[in-house]
Amino acid sequence: SNAHYESCFMMKEPSGLQIKAARVLLGWSKAELSKMADVSVATIARVERKTDRIGGRLSTATKLVLTLKKAGIEFGDVSDRCQGVLFVAERKASD
Repeated sequence: SNAHYESCFMMKEPSGLQIKAARVLLGWSKAELSKMADVSVATIARVERKTDRIGGRLSTATKLVLTLKKAGIEFGDVSDRCQGVLFVAERKASD
């Protein structure tokens, strides 16, 4: 249902696994995400190993999340049972 979708994808902060899944879904390397988000490759590797919320510096989480969301990613809320990742492709004007 739409309500279930809405509750799942009103995220606060994704898990490290969701960050990794989003990056892989986009076909990006850690180096590419690093460059686009201005976060070191070592930090991305550390974040991606976390199975719970990212934690650490808020600025790091914000940079990663905003970069991935700008590319069309939506994250399911870790506190819910919908710990997923969606890629929402841009719609053409004719759609």
